[in-house]
Amino acid sequence: MKMYNFEKFTGGKRILRGTLYTLPIGLATAIVVGILQHFISIQLSLSYLLLAYIIANTFKKYGRSVSVQASYVAIAIFIISILFVDLFTIIGLRLPTFEFIGLFTPMIVIDKLNISSIPSVINLLIIAYSINIVYNNSRIV
Repeated sequence: MKMYNFEKFTGGKRILRGTLYTLPIGLATAIVVGILQHFISIQLSLSYLLLAYIIANTFKKYGRSVSVQASYVAIAIFIISILFVDLFTIIGLRLPTFEFIGLFTPMIVIDKLNISSIPSVINLLIIAYSINIVYNNSRIV
């Protein structure tokens, strides 16, 4: 079986191309989900699954990489997108300031790791499953 690489992309170029296409799409989707959650005042943990599928399929389509590093980059984009979902869930349509983001990021990470209640555990399990989705579906296997 012959494989043709007409655009002559190497592994590093594939990961860079996948990142440049996936990061804006993932952040835009995260912002929309965050604003939606802000206005309905409910946290939709299942939206992380949708975000995971969007990021994984976009990275697979535009990155077309077979390396594990592509999956790691896609997971990093997914985690950044989760932070954006939570940020825009809190602030809505207002623009964040740098001071607010500096205080916000550690609070959200600590809040995500909270296992004191059943909804928090379910939310953490959904995030772990979403990371698994991104890892398995973001590269060509």
